[in-house]
Amino acid sequence: MLASYLSDATSKRPLQIQHSVSKCPGFKEHSYKERLKLLQLPSLELRRLYCDLIWCYKIVFGLVSLEASTFFDFKSIQHNPWPPLQDI
Repeated sequence: MLASYLSDATSKRPLQIQHSVSKCPGFKEHSYKERLKLLQLPSLELRRLYCDLIWCYKIVFGLVSLEASTFFDFKSIQHNPWPPLQDI
């Protein structure tokens, strides 16, 4: 994942924080997944995927000072592989 590449040194710290914060009074007897569901929070894994997607967008569209070719191989498409959309 891109986020782990950019911040490998701190990758375990957010997990420790999320586990401790979600252990508020009344939640200690619940598992990690149950606490997330009760608090309506996404998992750390899902948040990291969101972060990766945002970073990819920023890199591809030049919103950060990182070279897109460092992370991606772009290929040109000669034809549209998708069938045309039909009017509904």
